Amino acid sequence: MKVLQVHNLQSAYGGADEVIRLESAALRSKAIDVELYTVSTTEALDAHGRTSVALRSVVNRTAYQELLQRIRDFQPDVVHFHTPFPLLSLAAFRAAYVEGVASVVTCHSFRFSCIAGNLLRDGQSCSLCVGKKLKWPGIVHRCYRDSVSGSAALVAGIGLHRTVWSYQDWINRFVVMTPFARDVLAKDVGNAERIVVKPNFSEDLGFVRQPNVDRGSVGLRFVFAGRLEPEKGIKTLMEAWRQRSAQGAESQLVVAGDGSLRAEVEELVRKDRTVRYEGFLSRKEMRVLLQSADCVLFPSEWPEAGPTLAMMEAFSVGAPILAADEPNFASAISQGQNGWVFQGGSTADLARALSSVEALGSDNLAKLRVASRRTFDGRFSEAVVVPKLIAIYEEALTQAAFSNHTSSGTKVRLAERAEG
Repeated sequence: MKVLQVHNLQSAYGGADEVIRLESAALRSKAIDVELYTVSTTEALDAHGRTSVALRSVVNRTAYQELLQRIRDFQPDVVHFHTPFPLLSLAAFRAAYVEGVASVVTCHSFRFSCIAGNLLRDGQSCSLCVGKKLKWPGIVHRCYRDSVSGSAALVAGIGLHRTVWSYQDWINRFVVMTPFARDVLAKDVGNAERIVVKPNFSEDLGFVRQPNVDRGSVGLRFVFAGRLEPEKGIKTLMEAWRQRSAQGAESQLVVAGDGSLRAEVEELVRKDRTVRYEGFLSRKEMRVLLQSADCVLFPSEWPEAGPTLAMMEAFSVGAPILAADEPNFASAISQGQNGWVFQGGSTADLARALSSVEALGSDNLAKLRVASRRTFDGRFSEAVVVPKLIAIYEEALTQAAFSNHTSSGTKVRLAERAEG
């Protein structure tokens, strides 16, 4: 089998990029030929400016023609799209469609339903645009990077491809990570039978039965690793930690990552000796940090697209998890077994939960580490997830082989691939 991965690179390396790296390596290990086609939003902005990029997000003819040629040259069995926004535009889907090639889309956010991608507005849950063909509230509220023009371009692109060309019919399989994400997507693309639930998988960082940390007089070590942005719940975490420190709690909070709230984290470090800030860490450094954690914190205040790679990596080392109770995000948590949930956005409930975990002590927490590792092995390991991905490719091949638009010659070729 031959797979062409297609992705719109963003300004910084993120979860989708890591998923592509891991999937590509795993597929190649199974003798599947994988190539990658990308466009870069940052490079386009530097070369052409915001106006040109905004127009291309509606219909990017250049990317369409380039992808079409890449498909003809590589002759993939499956084109696997990841993030098409903003630069590829949904016109990229048509390139696979007109060539009669099976196509799969992994939804790394809620962008098909919400131009902000996170179902949030002003820090609160928002579903105004979910299910709307023309997502005009996103323009009114400047939901895409606080830009009217950028929001209008993205709304126009999604609306045009949905109402005029029915882009949802160009795709054989949409892949989401949870039932919640499936239900949201179905309101916008219909074709519920084409939506498949499959989690991502993460690198196995290595199970440790006891955290690798020299405690000294310190209590437990809690770790937050992620973007320092409001939707990640870092403000709620900092305020909850201040309350606990004021009460004399002696555990340690280690924060790793970068973002717009970095200065606030650094200010907390200056005022509270129990808080340490590590900045942005390399893969090796992150492995060491997670292996030193008694508990890993995920206070995210938006649904996420599903359990994150960082959560899966925490499970891989055996760290119990304390997470906000977003149903899409915390679906991997079994209360008191591999972690706990608290009321998302509630400083008081997070402070209470931290105290409850601390009261268990390191010996009792160690008992949860085996269950955390079992969660990784059973749900988020390469051995479990990659066969599901290949099965999705095979389903897409079968459907494409019998699609009405596909030429008779291509149908024969696809049917042979699906059977072989």
